[in-house]
Amino acid sequence: AYRARRAARAGGPDSADRPGRPTRGAVLPLLGRARPSGVFLTHCELHARLGDLPIGVTIRGFAPQQDGVSEYVITLERMGLFDQILLQHVRREPVGATTGLAFEIICEATGGVDE
Repeated sequence: AYRARRAARAGGPDSADRPGRPTRGAVLPLLGRARPSGVFLTHCELHARLGDLPIGVTIRGFAPQQDGVSEYVITLERMGLFDQILLQHVRREPVGATTGLAFEIICEATGGVDE
């Protein structure tokens, strides 16, 4: 019973009321695992739903090249968790002894995720 409740909270197969939408607690780990090799995240902020407003996630990170950012955006789109994915900006910034591309992505799910 515990595993079934835990799977339901994590958006597992027992959470059939809204298939394809993970629970809020499962969203951030999914976003981290979805990133391509060489891309790292510096900020992930889950925005709570306010009334009928969509739930949103702000993701910031660095990639060595533009193709890493593009691949991450495409992966997020293919995951199907969000109804809208917006690449807010990409700009070259110092990362340690080298430079990388800092990016910010805003994701919105008008259907929300399970509480």
